[in-house]
Amino acid sequence: MIGRISRRKLADYAAQAIAEKRPFMKQLAAYLVVSNRIKEASLIVRDIEAALTKHGIVIADIAAARELDARLRAEINSFLSKEFADSQIYLRTKLEPDLIGGLRLRVNGQELDNTVRRRLTNLKASKV
Repeated sequence: MIGRISRRKLADYAAQAIAEKRPFMKQLAAYLVVSNRIKEASLIVRDIEAALTKHGIVIADIAAARELDARLRAEINSFLSKEFADSQIYLRTKLEPDLIGGLRLRVNGQELDNTVRRRLTNLKASKV
């Protein structure tokens, strides 16, 4: 019987394997199935992404109303490179038309929300 391994330890192991370019996905998936922890998969992925930062790999989630052009992607990459010096930056974009305009950037649990929807929500809240 396999003992329970904390999410943090799983994330650290996976992040190290990714940084060293070692295969581990099948092993991790098998552990999650055998230990009946499939429902935790999305939390474990989030923890792995946070642990990757310690290994110089930063994954940024960008939500925007429209597709980002190359110039804007380069500006975001430059901004993140200053914040996370000596790190590889990976941008993961998602289109969300209901944001109306602007973008939302999430990195390691921190969020920068410069969307029109957020501004309208803030304006509405300040008028109440």
